[in-house]
Parts: sequence; C-alpha cells; structure tokens
Amino acid sequence: MFMTAMQSNIAVGQISQYKFAQLFELGFENVLEENYERAEFIFRGLNRSDQDHGQVSYLLGMCQVFNKSVDENTIQVLESASKLFSDSHQRGRVEDRTAPSVVWFYLAKAYESQGMLSEALSAYRIYASCAHVGSKMQIQESLAAINRLKAEASKQSI
Repeated sequence: MFMTAMQSNIAVGQISQYKFAQLFELGFENVLEENYERAEFIFRGLNRSDQDHGQVSYLLGMCQVFNKSVDENTIQVLESASKLFSDSHQRGRVEDRTAPSVVWFYLAKAYESQGMLSEALSAYRIYASCAHVGSKMQIQESLAAINRLKAEASKQSI
C-alpha cells in the first residue's frame, strides 16, 4: 500500500502542533461522517504523538469499539482517557485535552467485548452516574447492560 507523507508522519509520531490540529480536525470529521476506520487510523497516529491527550485517546478507543477491533491496547487507551474525564469537556476542540463522560460507556463496551464483566459493570455504573452529561440512548443501554451483567454474574455464582 502506498503511504502518503501524512501517513508516514503519523506512523512515526513526528507531528507538529499545527499538523496535529489539522489531523485532529480530519479525524473528527471522519467520526461525524461515521467513517470510523479512517478516523481510527488518524487517531492512532495522533495518540502515538501525544498519549496524554484525553480526547484523542477517547476517540481512538471509541473508533476501535465501532470497528470491532477492541484489544488490550484499546482498554489501556480508554482507561487512560477515563482518567482525564471532565464534565466541562468541549467536544471536537483539539485544545481540550479532556475526555467526555461517554468515555466510560465505550470503556464498558470494550471491557464487555473482552469478557471483563465486573470491570464492564463498574464502567457502565460510572457512566450512568454521569447521566446529566450523557445521551439518553447510551444511558438506557448502560442501565440495560448493568441489569444483564448483574443477572449473568448471579448465574455464574450459583
């Protein structure tokens, strides 16, 4: 596969602040267009360049959940982003290095996909407790997952 200059810069993590902002905008546009595969590629490169950017980590993990490419690294990235959670997160602004409350929802989904049910239950609960800043559909899905995982856990303990 032919690598463009942008792709090779992303691959080695050599991104100027200006280029980082441009790539962030491009990745975010891809998320809005639901092109999660391309967005994942962009955010993976940005994450290599700045692993302490909560929004980049959250968006990378979210894309991996949508792409069903969750692995150990996805969980590490989302756990890192969850530590940077802020109620005052400004979505889609590269200057905002925090993560939104929905990071807990995608962390729960990642845990669940890896069979880490008690961790998933905990993350869903944290997300549900942030209900004032979450989407109604995701909150309902979280509450349903909490009930399902609690029932599953009680079956396993019998």
